[in-house]
Amino acid sequence: MAKSFVIAAEGDALAWYSMFRPGSIYSWENLCDKILANFQGFAVESLTSTDLFQCRLSQGEALREYFQRFVQTKARAPGVPEEVAIEAAIKGLRIGPFAAHLAREKLASMHELYHEFEKYCRSDNDYHKRLEDQNSQKKQGNDKNSQKKNLS
Repeated sequence: MAKSFVIAAEGDALAWYSMFRPGSIYSWENLCDKILANFQGFAVESLTSTDLFQCRLSQGEALREYFQRFVQTKARAPGVPEEVAIEAAIKGLRIGPFAAHLAREKLASMHELYHEFEKYCRSDNDYHKRLEDQNSQKKQGNDKNSQKKNLS
């Protein structure tokens, strides 16, 4: 049975198996134990609803960045029901128009949540771009005033 492993194994698993001396694996159970001992640490641990509720929009973070981080976290929490994930995503938002909108709207699925995020992300991106432009203009204005004062 362990010889079948050689036929099916590829990549890292085949390289790992080929390092054993002939006769060092004496049963299928022994091979299973060695596989688990060597590769078990590489498995990604599933997350829980607690992890989703800890995913929060940070001060100054763009909504799209939070959205991407939340989606990645949700992908690692396959056992969390949709309604719980939706609640966690909403609670992770900062107070503002999007959070208020979602408080009024009852979303039925993650697909609906993603759709709402996409709409508000466009608005949030526009807001952050305008804010950057405004700050850049202020800085340029301050630099010009500073230069005029230095010349006087």
